[in-house]
Amino acid sequence: MTKAAQNYTANVKTNVKPGSSTAKPIESPNKPTAKPTTPSQNTGRFIDVNEPDWFYDNVMWAAEEGYMVGVSANRFAPNQNTTQAMVVTVLARIANVDLTRYADASQNKWYTAAANWAETLDMIDLDTFEPNAPIRRGDLAVMLLKYFDGIKVSYEVPAEKEKTVFFDAAEMTPAEEHAFQCCYKAGIFLGNGKND
Repeated sequence: MTKAAQNYTANVKTNVKPGSSTAKPIESPNKPTAKPTTPSQNTGRFIDVNEPDWFYDNVMWAAEEGYMVGVSANRFAPNQNTTQAMVVTVLARIANVDLTRYADASQNKWYTAAANWAETLDMIDLDTFEPNAPIRRGDLAVMLLKYFDGIKVSYEVPAEKEKTVFFDAAEMTPAEEHAFQCCYKAGIFLGNGKND
């Protein structure tokens, strides 16, 4: 799975503050929009994200909101793999978590506080957490459901007859497939139009 050029995109925007007891439905704006193919026109802050790119609007939104900052001052690296560390960091930013509470001076990596917070929501197990490993879509789906549960955001579990059939579903565990169906129904994950 890559940051932008992937078959599945995760677009989540919530207004829930951590610790809120009121469950709110998932809001999923920012569906990738197909841009007409034209020569590259870079008008943003990243030299590797151009207006014709299908992910341009999503990247600009994530950067403007402060959820993703890129790999340098002017590079986003949209074809780079999304790692477990990136996911927990972005989710902590979306949830507006005060990460100073989760800092650990003995393990002062850029993702340490976010990983410690994610473990409190059972999103990850620090004993098996691989910060630099690419995250699989099934693992991401499971992590997102745990995240929603942790910050008290409601989501709908599709009935058996409402499930979308993906021909590559066999590549996921039952838990991953369940989580993926929930995320797909909420409009967070989008298939590539070929039932995968």
